[in-house]
Amino acid sequence: MKIALCFLLYFVYFCGQMEGQESATSDITGIWQQYIEWNNQWIYLSTFEVKKENGVYSMTAVHFTSDIPIIPSLGISQIRFNGKTWTFLSDWGKENGGKAFFKLNKYKPNMFLGYSYLNGRKISHNFWLRPEL
Repeated sequence: MKIALCFLLYFVYFCGQMEGQESATSDITGIWQQYIEWNNQWIYLSTFEVKKENGVYSMTAVHFTSDIPIIPSLGISQIRFNGKTWTFLSDWGKENGGKAFFKLNKYKPNMFLGYSYLNGRKISHNFWLRPEL
């Protein structure tokens, strides 16, 4: 738990240094690392690239961890961002329950916190970080 807390506090501090860059980071495009809370720790799960073309977002998986058992996304759809909340569907396959709904709230320009839901049930606490800023 201490490691997880230190990890999160480090990123909160680091992201706090980015305050003046709000106008340059008011969108969600870029490379994002996904972390989930697993056994009371934040652990890396995957990396996605978010692009925007003609006002439409797309997300492509770049990497999935092999450190823990995961359900890799078969595709991302219905990506929405209103400046504060980022939502999307992730296809986990029929054998894994179908499409998971992700709702992430902006904490800092390069950091979102939220949850994934499957069939209306909260599945995992998520922390998304755009480290390139």
